[in-house]
Amino acid sequence: MKFIKKIPHIDVDISVYEWNQKYIVKFEMLGLEQTYKVSTLETESHIEVEGGLTKEFIAKVMHRFIEMQEDWDQALGFSL
Repeated sequence: MKFIKKIPHIDVDISVYEWNQKYIVKFEMLGLEQTYKVSTLETESHIEVEGGLTKEFIAKVMHRFIEMQEDWDQALGFSL
């Protein structure tokens, strides 16, 4: 997997990779991970993929992390 770049953000770690003819955007927060994959054949470059990482999209990703953590806590029997 080829590391392309880290995208600065105060609350979530965002990394972009290229692997197997795909651009992979990996978000990490709260010890959890979300990964989004886009075919290199569908985009001009990783710069086009990065353009889709709007404030609104990142806010949704972060909200999903909170939901994921709540689901995990509940599955493990931790009180919320």
